[in-house]
Amino acid sequence: MFKLNNIISAVIFIKIFGNSSANECNTSQIILSYAPINDSQEIRGQIVIYWFLEDFKLGDSLVLYHDTKDLFFTYFPKNSSGFVKTGIAPVDARYSLESMYIDQCTGYHVAWLRNSTELMLTCLSSHANWMYDNRKIIENLTLAELFIPGTHNSGSYRYELPPTILDRYTVTQEKSVMDQLLTGIRYLDIRPCIVDNKYWVCHGLFAMQPLDDIFKDIKDFLDNTMEIVIINFKEFPQGFEILESHLNFLNYLLDEFEGYFLETFQIHQKTLGEIWKSDNRLIFSYVSEFEGKIYRYWTPVNQQWGDVKNVAKLESFVNESESAAKLESNREFSKMNLRAVMAEITLDSSMIIVDAALFYFGRGEKSLRELAVQTGPLVTMWYKKRHFKTANIVAVDFIDATGIIEVAIWSNIYRAKCDMSN
Repeated sequence: MFKLNNIISAVIFIKIFGNSSANECNTSQIILSYAPINDSQEIRGQIVIYWFLEDFKLGDSLVLYHDTKDLFFTYFPKNSSGFVKTGIAPVDARYSLESMYIDQCTGYHVAWLRNSTELMLTCLSSHANWMYDNRKIIENLTLAELFIPGTHNSGSYRYELPPTILDRYTVTQEKSVMDQLLTGIRYLDIRPCIVDNKYWVCHGLFAMQPLDDIFKDIKDFLDNTMEIVIINFKEFPQGFEILESHLNFLNYLLDEFEGYFLETFQIHQKTLGEIWKSDNRLIFSYVSEFEGKIYRYWTPVNQQWGDVKNVAKLESFVNESESAAKLESNREFSKMNLRAVMAEITLDSSMIIVDAALFYFGRGEKSLRELAVQTGPLVTMWYKKRHFKTANIVAVDFIDATGIIEVAIWSNIYRAKCDMSN
């Protein structure tokens, strides 16, 4: 046994009891995720339960327990969907480092009970190989038809807690890129920059992590799984002022990922099965702007960024993006590119200045981490209840504060098995 660590995140396995075709298209789902507890800044402070129960009845209960312990938490929902913070810290989570590249149950479970009958069982688990484990179900879906979970500014992470004043407005993820991939993330938003003649990932003008470390994580992950990963290179906030810098970086990418990346025409229209047959499972998108011209290489990703400042505007942006996708779903051009909704709140300079001043007096509440803790559960609910049929790529801050990976995995199985017109 060992404690939850910085390498592996937690997601879920879902088991629906019964094997009828009706069950395959049942939208019921239970998700386990995280939230900070008390005054801690750590996202993985307590376990959060999300529930979406299609056949819910008053009196049903959700019971959180550990397979070596007594019951921890019992909750009686009043509605068919929602989420609740349990106050239970995942201190007894168990993983084997030797098996880090396969799905592992932590030992924490939630059961949906009715009159002592177990209707559904969920385990808090890693999801290192979810695509390939479900290959027989989803292999005929194209990348454009898939719900792909992603992270925003994936290389902007720090391990140190509590965060510094700078970290409050630059750090967007709790854990490393390796950890994000093991959690189930398959879309990485990378912002390369050049600092002291070395490649880094930047958030704005601030260097966050050496790019070599991130590339090593990606290659190690691909070497040990059969998963498909998309990297979107964009923004280039520092050191790419001349075209030669881009050309040098493109050559660096080709050398660094020789034998890994897939350069195929119209890759977004390839099925997962076709990609697996190629044996190259890394997909690049590269968007840069130089002297007023936009240069796109490899696979285009239409990154939809709302630049929203509060929860209400974020909800409107997500609804509008997915509603437009639904209207275009029968049009051929809607399948020409991958589409990434950046589902997070953006702080502008005035918001940062005000919050930094309040933080100095102990009252700041608008760091990127705090905003992600607030919006993460809401984004999870929006996509599970409204947009699970239309979503393509959804990227978020602080992935552990959401259940979006679990919604995406379930959605892809649902899409492959069920009639999407219903």
